[in-house]
Amino acid sequence: MSEMSGTKINEGLPISKTINRDWKFSYFPASTEDFTPIGADFDDQAWPAVAIPHTWSTFETTGELHPFIRNPSEKDSDFWWYGWGWYRKRFTIEDCYQSQKIFLEFDGVQKYSKIWLNGQYIGEHKGGFTSFYFNVTHAVRFNEENVLSVEVSNRRNDNFGGIPPMTAGNWNLYGGIYRDVRLVIKDRLHIPFQGSADHEGGTFITTPELTAERGKVSVRTFVKNEYDHTVPCTLRTTIVDAENRIVASIEETKSIASGALSEFDQTSAEIDRPNLWSPDSPYLYKVISQVEMNEQITDEYESPLGFRWFEW
Repeated sequence: MSEMSGTKINEGLPISKTINRDWKFSYFPASTEDFTPIGADFDDQAWPAVAIPHTWSTFETTGELHPFIRNPSEKDSDFWWYGWGWYRKRFTIEDCYQSQKIFLEFDGVQKYSKIWLNGQYIGEHKGGFTSFYFNVTHAVRFNEENVLSVEVSNRRNDNFGGIPPMTAGNWNLYGGIYRDVRLVIKDRLHIPFQGSADHEGGTFITTPELTAERGKVSVRTFVKNEYDHTVPCTLRTTIVDAENRIVASIEETKSIASGALSEFDQTSAEIDRPNLWSPDSPYLYKVISQVEMNEQITDEYESPLGFRWFEW
């Protein structure tokens, strides 16, 4: 990974790189959108360099001595509320990944955002408190510099359908990309992003049977096949303790049709005397989900697990 001229990706799969360094930022105070920063050839050399997490509601940007801004209400001044924050990031992906799927994941952007890659519109997201992702494979230029452009609005009384919160009282919202951003490369047989409104993804873990003496773990895992043909898929789910010792392992194989999202529903054998989670002893296990095709691991996903119960 090189940070001299942006992020450069050339490793084994799956890859997940946090790309928080070497962004460029500028604030456009007009409420009317200026789309000139979309183009890959747009000159942003004069823009200051920033790192993510970032917000423009600070002294560094506003020059005003106030924990948020001098005018914390749109009614006081609309300058820092009605405008648009623009972020730009450069990265390179080697051409050996042309057969893979390329994703961008955002953990939080406050509170409305639009994304372009190399001048192509990718999509929008409404809401500053939920993570989101985009499949950008079609817009990537392999072995060349890619330019990611993100436009952000923090207007409370917004014109985008009424995104909560429309009012925050004495609590102020920080506009900007205020959580991590990741560049993710996966095989076409993979576990999709967890948290999408469009499809299931990731894992869903429960403990259907649990006492101080023994417990069982149920793991629902979603696997997507984006090959152009049906493929055999083996899902191996391993539960390890805090010392990385294996306490349970489950394996299942099924065929997944092209374009299909398949759910694996696996339940472990009994685990003797599990370490119970509590505030005084927050003991955590880990669930490791490995997707295999023809004995090759195509994706790996980790989830935390705590054994606990409550009653009243």
